Amino acid sequence: MLLRVPYYYENFFCQASKCKHSCCVGWEIDVDKEKEKYYKSVPGSFGERLRREMTEDDKFRLKGERCAFLNEENLCDIFIALGEDALCETCSEYPRFCIRYGNIMERGLGLSCEEAARLLFLEDVPFSLVEKEVEEPEEEEMPVEEKYQKNCVGVEQARDYAIRILQDRTKSLEERMVIYLFFAKAVQECLNYNKPEKIASLIETWNPEDANKLEKNCDCLEAFYERVASYEQFEDVNAEWKETLAVTKAFIKEHAKNEKEYAGLHKEFRAYYESRIFEWEQILIYFTYRHFMWSIEDSRFFNRAQYAVSSFLMIRDMDMVRFFLNGKEYTKADRIDVARIYSTEIEHSEENVEMLAEDFDFEEVYSLQNLCEQVLL
Repeated sequence: MLLRVPYYYENFFCQASKCKHSCCVGWEIDVDKEKEKYYKSVPGSFGERLRREMTEDDKFRLKGERCAFLNEENLCDIFIALGEDALCETCSEYPRFCIRYGNIMERGLGLSCEEAARLLFLEDVPFSLVEKEVEEPEEEEMPVEEKYQKNCVGVEQARDYAIRILQDRTKSLEERMVIYLFFAKAVQECLNYNKPEKIASLIETWNPEDANKLEKNCDCLEAFYERVASYEQFEDVNAEWKETLAVTKAFIKEHAKNEKEYAGLHKEFRAYYESRIFEWEQILIYFTYRHFMWSIEDSRFFNRAQYAVSSFLMIRDMDMVRFFLNGKEYTKADRIDVARIYSTEIEHSEENVEMLAEDFDFEEVYSLQNLCEQVLL
């Protein structure tokens, strides 16, 4: 089978005790059935500890917010005592994600991990995929159901073309996002009519000039507050998120009394950040690569484009506010941190993702027209 991974994937190594935001702090860790059975068979005092620190619903207990097996040096006692192979699936796989369709498996690294984010933003290198032939896995990893396989080729072509749109640096990033949204909407029409085979001809004849037909319809400051309202309803996954969102909202409320002032704040930050726009490009491509192929199953291609762009808009707001609060500085550490905070809250909760998806379908602030205007500001 064909394995695809981002160009930086093989450079990832867990930073363990060097990580500032350990994935063993603040999150519940589910124990898979295979490892549960193994842990129950481990002899001696460590085996007794394993069984004592698992809950009835097969999770590791937390001591405060820390996993019961995270020691004072921020290292895993299970890894130390039993080796890497003894880690449960959650711990051994994170921050990797995977989707399999047909004879293709795609893997990547989630932005909620600071080391994965560091690799993504390390240098201005266009996103690319590395392919290699691998043996069929003994257990299928996140396979797409066979009945949806007819959508694979068309959705894959559309996803790859959407990435190419985002990488076209002859245009500003904002112009690229508008084209990206219009293209995703056109792909959605093909899927709505159950005609994924028409996506290839759509790409061949696609005219990005259609994306220039916009009329002023949206107050971007009001749209910011409407987006915040969507995100305030989330399941509380990450305390940092709640604080960051509150700080962002409070700063903008104090410093932007109207749309013109809101746009002025962004204009100043945008000028400062110009040489690092590739980082925003990478964020958009990350969301596109990670999520778009699931449209094979549910045909929600435009919904995922809304997700990518809404994520960009929220991250852009948080970036801008942190820039001003930092005394008009924004470091690489800030870049990694904001992306990590956003990803942790959104991508670690299916409930949060679904709440957003529903808002994308029904709230005017996420319409094609309004999203484009917010992007262009």
